Amino acid sequence: MSKLITSDPQILGGAAIITGTRLPVVVVLQRLKEGFTIDEIHDQYPHVSTKTFAGVLEELAEPYVPKAQAL
Repeated sequence: MSKLITSDPQILGGAAIITGTRLPVVVVLQRLKEGFTIDEIHDQYPHVSTKTFAGVLEELAEPYVPKAQAL
């Protein structure tokens, strides 16, 4: 799996972003908290695919999934 979340001090002060974009991961999480679906978030940020948004969520969840149940 490629790394979909990166951080670079030269981009948005080092905030975690979706690789290849300037979209902070926290924005995606805020939208989800507000009740938006991945498709609705994609409508707001069409340059990021729904597959990428889903992959970002998997990458965020990865540390919390027991190794025997890896996503």
